[in-house]
Parts: sequence; structure tokens; C-alpha cells
Amino acid sequence: MKRLIAGLALSCAAAVAYAQEPSATVVRFDDVQQQTPSMATLTPEMWMYMQEMQRHDNPQVAVRRKAEERAQ
Repeated sequence: MKRLIAGLALSCAAAVAYAQEPSATVVRFDDVQQQTPSMATLTPEMWMYMQEMQRHDNPQVAVRRKAEERAQ
């Protein structure tokens, strides 16, 4: 009988945890970049920073850079 009650309590707790709303999604840098009002308002430093972040986040570029370093 104790196992039945413990199992039901565990099942109810799992059902409540499963029914919760999903956690907030992480905003990617690509989404933030598209929300900028215009490219004319960006300073050169901001533009360079955004380009570096895109290059840093892109795994294809990372593989390409690693291959170029090995080739040299």
C-alpha cells in the first residue's frame, strides 16, 4: 500500500512538472541583428563586433579556419 501511494505521488509530481510551460527561449544574435532599426546607425566598431560574433557562432567558419591553419 505504501508503494502504491508513493508511486501515485511520484506520478502526480512528474505530471505537474511536465505540464509546466516551456522555459524562455534564448535569443540568438542573428535575431537581434535583424531587429536593428537600420544599418546606417551602426558605428564601424559595432559592425565589426557583429561580424566577429557571426563568425564566432558559425561552426562552418570554425572548421574552415582550422583547416586553413593546418594547411599553412
